[in-house]
Parts: sequence; structure tokens; C-alpha cells
Amino acid sequence: MKLKKVAALCNSVNIYRLHDKVDSTGEIAQWLGDGCATYPLHGLPYMEEDSLYRMFDVTEKKQDKAYFIHEAMPEGINVDDVSATDQIAEDMGVTISYGGTVLLPLRYTGGILFIQSKYLGPLEDQADFLQLYVRRTESGGRYVVAKTGMLIAGIIYPYKAVQESFVQQLEEVAAMTRRELERCRSVTPVETEPEEGDQTSVLDSMEGGDGEA
Repeated sequence: MKLKKVAALCNSVNIYRLHDKVDSTGEIAQWLGDGCATYPLHGLPYMEEDSLYRMFDVTEKKQDKAYFIHEAMPEGINVDDVSATDQIAEDMGVTISYGGTVLLPLRYTGGILFIQSKYLGPLEDQADFLQLYVRRTESGGRYVVAKTGMLIAGIIYPYKAVQESFVQQLEEVAAMTRRELERCRSVTPVETEPEEGDQTSVLDSMEGGDGEA
């Protein structure tokens, strides 16, 4: 995990949420995040506000503007490596830019949810081994657990994007994209269709059979 990227996420919004999780033996594990995601601080000494700022080189000017909270892990958030509620979350291979936020849709057996793709940044060095799961609280709330192998590497909370205007915009994009696909099929022989994802130039599109020379 790239701890500097965890600090960068906190620094970008001036929010540092430091959580303590006490296990059955009394040992304390600390987690750090910005309120929308949190990551374990493995191998580091126990930290308070001052030591955390020193660890991540937070300037005094930044400290004056920062919101810092140190508390127990929120009730209902399970940070165990394995939970009976875990359901594999599948990256659908697309991202959606919505209101300046880049969202990653994840589908799972129970449906779909969205997370901010930036919260995978601290885990990019473990991408080859990363698997996402949807986990539920006792009250039915959902959150995403990132694991590398069998070990938990982060918790990401869903982004509340699903509302009527969002759904309508996605439906419009899907419908217009379907019409464009049908148009391309009608003017391009199947055997010469470009490979998926191929970039076309302005001249290519002018030669596509729209009736213009």
C-alpha cells in the first residue's frame, strides 16, 4: 500500500480520520482515511494527532485548516479479513465522470453500487492481487472491502450517486450509444468493422458514408 497516497487523499480535503480497532487480545490496529475510505496503518507506531502530522509532513499552515478526529472504528464496520456477508464485486470496466467525480460501478449478486475510483489509488501497487467485495452491516448498510489475497487492505464507502437525474442521464447515454452502434453497422461492412476501442480521425468519420464528400 502507498501510504503517501492515503495521506494525499486526506490532505486534499483537509480531513484526517484516525480510527482505533481493538482486537480480542487487546492489541490496537489503527486505520486512516478521509471519511469516505480508510486504510490500515500496518507496521507503524501508535499515533496521535501530532505524530500523524509529523509522519506525513503536514505543514503547520495545513494543520490550522485541517479537521482531525481520533475515535474508535465506527460501530458495525467489520475489518476482519473474512466475513460471511462478503460478496464479490465485479469491476465493469468503465468509469463515469459525474459532477467532477470519477465513479467506478461495481456489480455484485445483490445489485450495483458506485465508488470513487480515486480510492483505489493507495492500492495500485497491489492491483494484480486486488479483489473487491461488498460487505454488509447488521442493519443492511453496504460498504466495499478491498483485499489483497485474503488480507483486508482498505474499506471504501459507496458514493450516493443513484438518484433520478443520474439514472436518466445514463439511460440517455445508453440509448444514444445504441443508436450510434446501429448507424455504424448500417454504413460499415461487418468484416471491416474497426476493432473495439480503435480511435478514428475526423477524416475517417467523414468517409463513413454520411453522404458528404
